[in-house]
Amino acid sequence: MRMVNAIIAVLGGLCFLYFLICICYAGVSSTFSFVWLAAAAACGGVLYIGSYFAKHHIEIPGVIKIALCSLVLIGAGIFGYVEGIIISTSHDEPAEEVDYVIVLGAKVDGTRVMKSLARRLDTAYEYLNEHSNTKVIVSGGQGPGEDITEASAMEAYLVEKGLDSNRIIKEDASTNTDENIQFSRNIIQDDTKSVAIVTNSFHLYRAMRIASKQGLVNVSGIAAPTDKILAVSYYTREGLAVLKYKLTGQI
Repeated sequence: MRMVNAIIAVLGGLCFLYFLICICYAGVSSTFSFVWLAAAAACGGVLYIGSYFAKHHIEIPGVIKIALCSLVLIGAGIFGYVEGIIISTSHDEPAEEVDYVIVLGAKVDGTRVMKSLARRLDTAYEYLNEHSNTKVIVSGGQGPGEDITEASAMEAYLVEKGLDSNRIIKEDASTNTDENIQFSRNIIQDDTKSVAIVTNSFHLYRAMRIASKQGLVNVSGIAAPTDKILAVSYYTREGLAVLKYKLTGQI
């Protein structure tokens, strides 16, 4: 039992430390950061309950212990399997030359492209620079805190890097990944066209599955780098999102 308590204590400490790293690095609005604080609190709660039971000599029936341990192990196994698929997909190679590249949008600060989106655009630009016949669809509407659509900011970024504006098609109405792909597919109007989706590595598996679910039959992926410090947070959040999408039949 002491070994279990020690493991829980270490996990709680690591979660709290990572929470501090996330908010110091990316601010209190950092995506998913407070989940790590909640995880640390949960570990503390488990330790407190265990200590209370031990102090008052409350014995948990063996069948309940087995059931709880089984649930934890099964849950961890399923989540680990999903994470393995997400990580392996992030290493997939794109087709040699595709008809269209779709760059999925991400938050813009006013008119400024932020780091995550810049990584996607830089990755797309490298591919487009090597494949002159490929067109690019920049996909993203306008959300809170954005002075222009994500598509407009993305177009300006690529043009500034030197890409011919005639190769850029804007899709500026979407508000999420499903719409990014759906509205881009409406622009292409031919599901047999070869398409490569560009997004950050942690997001690539879900994006490609959504594309396949919507009817694109010749789709591949191009993984843009993921921020190394926030990678654990991004991949954990994405694992939960994939499970949710699978359970709801979205992929």
